Amino acid sequence: MRNGTEQPARRKGLWIRLLLSVGLLLILLVTVDLQETKSIIGRAEAVYLWIAVLVAFGDRVLMASKWRLLFDGATPVIFLHLIHLPA
Repeated sequence: MRNGTEQPARRKGLWIRLLLSVGLLLILLVTVDLQETKSIIGRAEAVYLWIAVLVAFGDRVLMASKWRLLFDGATPVIFLHLIHLPA
């Protein structure tokens, strides 16, 4: 059973990550020329944009599964066994 101090520590960590993310997004919005960004994305070919999105998503899935293995102390297993879909 978990002790009572673990939950507030996790919640505090969540708030710190959330505030850091929002702060970095605000810095991006202030420093990046949004019109130029929109123009550049508009000139890009859609196929390459989708490939970039899929590669980034795949990277995040692999990183999450790596951390799950590390936290669980598991030995390497087939990748599909790492994905736990709700029933």
